[in-house]
Amino acid sequence: MRARGEESSARSTWSRLGRGPVFGVCLLWGAGFGLLEAAYFTRVNDVFPLGTGHLLLAVFLVLEYTVVALAAPVAVWITRRVWGSLTGPLRLWAGPWFLAFILAVSHYRDRMVLHARSREDLIITVVGMLVLAIILLGLGRRARDRSPAGIRRVLVAVGALLTVAGGIGLTTARSRFEIVPTVDAVAAADLDPIPDTGVRVLLVGMDGGEWSVIDPLFEAGGMPVHAALAARGRTAVVKTVEPTFSPIIWTGVATGKSLEKHRIFSHVYTQPPFGLPGIPHDPKRIKHLTKVMKLNVRGGHRLGLLPLGIYASSNLGARQIWDVLGEFGLPTISLEWYVTHPVRPVRGIQISDRFHLLQGREDALSFAVFPDSLVPELAPLITAERDLSRADLMQFLDVDNLDSGRRDELASSFRPWFKTIGGEMSRDLTTCRVVGEVFPRVPDWRLGAVYYRGMDGSHHMTWKWRNLPPEDLDEFPERRFRNAIDAYYRFCDDLLRDTLDQADENTVVIVLSDHGWENQLWGHSRKPDGFCILAGGPIVPSSERGVVSIYDIAPTILALLGVPVPDDMDGEVARDFFDPGFWKEFPIRYVPSYERPDALTVTAADAAGDERILEQLRTLGYIGD
Repeated sequence: MRARGEESSARSTWSRLGRGPVFGVCLLWGAGFGLLEAAYFTRVNDVFPLGTGHLLLAVFLVLEYTVVALAAPVAVWITRRVWGSLTGPLRLWAGPWFLAFILAVSHYRDRMVLHARSREDLIITVVGMLVLAIILLGLGRRARDRSPAGIRRVLVAVGALLTVAGGIGLTTARSRFEIVPTVDAVAAADLDPIPDTGVRVLLVGMDGGEWSVIDPLFEAGGMPVHAALAARGRTAVVKTVEPTFSPIIWTGVATGKSLEKHRIFSHVYTQPPFGLPGIPHDPKRIKHLTKVMKLNVRGGHRLGLLPLGIYASSNLGARQIWDVLGEFGLPTISLEWYVTHPVRPVRGIQISDRFHLLQGREDALSFAVFPDSLVPELAPLITAERDLSRADLMQFLDVDNLDSGRRDELASSFRPWFKTIGGEMSRDLTTCRVVGEVFPRVPDWRLGAVYYRGMDGSHHMTWKWRNLPPEDLDEFPERRFRNAIDAYYRFCDDLLRDTLDQADENTVVIVLSDHGWENQLWGHSRKPDGFCILAGGPIVPSSERGVVSIYDIAPTILALLGVPVPDDMDGEVARDFFDPGFWKEFPIRYVPSYERPDALTVTAADAAGDERILEQLRTLGYIGD
């Protein structure tokens, strides 16, 4: 009897659930979709660690999806009142159906349609979804007429499952970039003294350099400095990584570690509300489960609720190579290297990657120069865009037959190009001028790292016009830019000439890019190989082109300077490029790690120059408007 009573009670409860009100069903489905969205948003955008902000986000999304779900039954009720052609029970399952419909549209638009959006694509999407809506409405109405209570129970059961799944998904989310801290870190004081290998290393970064441009210029004599360096050393292709964003890769070069370890995930991060951790994308690239969340992100960005931040040295999760060398008493110089602002104390000199942006701002320059006592002498070396003449920029274009007025017209018509190249050229000129000033100040330097960015900017703006026919320049003015990339490479060759003045016969010179470029997509998203030239010191000259990874640079530099290589670097010593006798005399030693927790915090100094950096990233297409 008791068992039968319990069974009867269970049936009664299930029956009451089947007769649940419209609001209850919509609330249950809203909770399910809200929690699923919060879990999806957290996982795919790596918004960790979990905290109270995630609870606030989930509450907000549950309320929002509930309101969205209620919109459908309200619309059904209004339609019934006006036309009287729809039955009342449609209101019950209209909300869940509407949420499912939104999910289907979102999935199709954001995950199935990968090509550029067009009006025709929008029409096809709308028509297809309307047809699907009509079919589902018809099937749902028939099912509702046949088994009213059954449909209610199914809606409640599915809503409950979605809620449970969303809750579990959110509370069990873990970062895919989570790295177990190294416990076997060592300090220089714990190790035997390092040998004096007699080697210096001059590391020169040329962002975006591409062999398909360099090789023809070598043959034509257009890059004599690079060519001479290659002739007395070795060349190599650089194996890069995805995503091919400069801050990620150049930090990988400086640390020998992947983004999971060095924690620089992009150019920028979005700072969401509720105290949530920053998201390593701009709002345009934040991933979402449905269009509802996408509208939240767009609206929050436009209202200033989702501000952008630039990755800075205070975001670093790994030590850069000059930090390690300083522990061993080896002086270093690093100039304009990515993710070095604000500067951190080093044994030597460091000029941050925002130094070139801070002309006339001595207060901010103190965070861009170490030691800051050099600010008064280095500040006048900054070349700003406004310091460049029109002729300085026109030198890269085919404009010999244009008078002053028509050159003005060209500059007006292609303003983004002139703005971008002006910024790149002024930065590179600033870096080159600083090289001649700071290297003599550290006569015993062992590592010099210098970064030039303009090659990549010239590609972004004119790669699609490269090698266009030279005819009809007036009718097709973009053809005047067809040789701009080659011209900027020749300009960079002059920069390298001045930089190599700091090297002697015992200096190993490494010139490399972070990635190359490809013709098919006019870009580097599919990680094309970069270029590398190595020469000097124990390098064995050869005409054979080798292969090197971006992660190999840091361990190779450490080994050349006699410093033990940590096991937690992701690259290897590129020993094949060097005289085997050197490694016999100075065997490579290894240690577990040099990583130790640093008390780093984000400071106001991180924001110096943010707006100008964001403007350039928008022009180059790295972030959305």
